[in-house]
Amino acid sequence: LNNNLRSEVEGFTTLDLRVALRAPERGWSAHVYGRNLTDEAFFVDRNGGARLVAAPRTFGIGARYDF
Repeated sequence: LNNNLRSEVEGFTTLDLRVALRAPERGWSAHVYGRNLTDEAFFVDRNGGARLVAAPRTFGIGARYDF
């Protein structure tokens, strides 16, 4: 948050996935996604005594229609 050396955190890797279906001729698309699929817990920032922890494993869906 304050961009100083005390706020520095170690590097991390997450596994995310998104799969989409599209029917452009019909004007619609849909997708499902997963973020942080390995459910790793890690800090994305440290600010003094406070720690900002990454989001846990999450899933979602979405849809779109163009007319």
